[in-house]
Parts: sequence; structure tokens; C-alpha cells
Amino acid sequence: MGSGNVRGAGPENGRAEIASRPVGFVGLGNIGAPMAARLLEWPGGLVVFDLDTAATESLERKGAVVASSAAEVASSAGLVCVMVNTESQVREVLTGAEGILAGAGGPGRAPRSAGGSPPVIAVHSTISPGGAVELAGLAAERDWRCWTYPCPAGRWGHTTARWHCSSAATKRPSSVFASRWV
Repeated sequence: MGSGNVRGAGPENGRAEIASRPVGFVGLGNIGAPMAARLLEWPGGLVVFDLDTAATESLERKGAVVASSAAEVASSAGLVCVMVNTESQVREVLTGAEGILAGAGGPGRAPRSAGGSPPVIAVHSTISPGGAVELAGLAAERDWRCWTYPCPAGRWGHTTARWHCSSAATKRPSSVFASRWV
């Protein structure tokens, strides 16, 4: 286990602002539940949602807040992780009537401070490059960033602390390390 710091998470680049707000997690299946469990100690707290309410019970007992929809998760979180099965499910979680982008500008969402970083949607599901670019564009319209962080090695990939990510908006890959939480 690492030091608990996100590399580069200092006030100079706005990541400290995100770390002070709850992190959200949508999709608590075989892969998503263990990934979300690693986020229980996130400094700002953990807010979770899954269509199967039984999937949320264990995390709630451990201190997570359970939301009634993906939109409710987005209304409070500075970072929302998504781990569902298919690209169509990712699209619904982001753009549906009760999706993340529906709640992105909701009344419960803490406003971004002047010069602060925009909230981030981290899609851990495998989606097409075209879908990633489209969803990043839709997120940008709501002042969010949408990055893809596919979970490597199938259901066992959640145990690694290193994930490759790329921002569909910038098309620049980067390596992300968050030793304690992801």
C-alpha cells in the first residue's frame, strides 16, 4: 500500500480540490464492487449507485453513502467512476434521464471554485474509441471531463494500482498512479 497520495495531487494543478469532495462509483458488480471498496478511505467520502440495491449494502455498512441514481452521485462527487458491462450501459449511465450528466449541474453539486479543476467521469468499462470521443464531448458540454480507464486483466485487474488512461478529449495517453485508492 502506498502513501495515499495521488501523484501530482497538489493545489497547483487542482487535484486537491477533487480529493476533498466525495468520489462516486456507479456499477458494483464483480469488478466494480472491489474497485469501489478500495475507495472507502477516500478523503471526501464515497457515494455509490447500482441498479441492484443488494450490491450497495456491503459498501453502505462500511461507510459509503448510497445514492438513488447516477444523477444523484454526480450531484455531489468531483470524480465519478463507472464500471458497467457494455458500451450501451455506459451511455445510459452517462446520458440517461437519471444519468451522470443529468445530475452534473444539479442543485446539490458543489460549484467549482475559480480556477479549480472540472469534475471527472472515469469510465473503467471497455468502450469503443468513437464512443469515448462522443461521450467526452457530451461531458465537456456540462463542464465535466470524461476519461477512459479500462480495467486491465478482466475481473482480476482491479487489484493493480496502475491503470492506463487516456482523455478522449485530448487523445493524450497518460499513466495514472493512485497507490492507496485505486
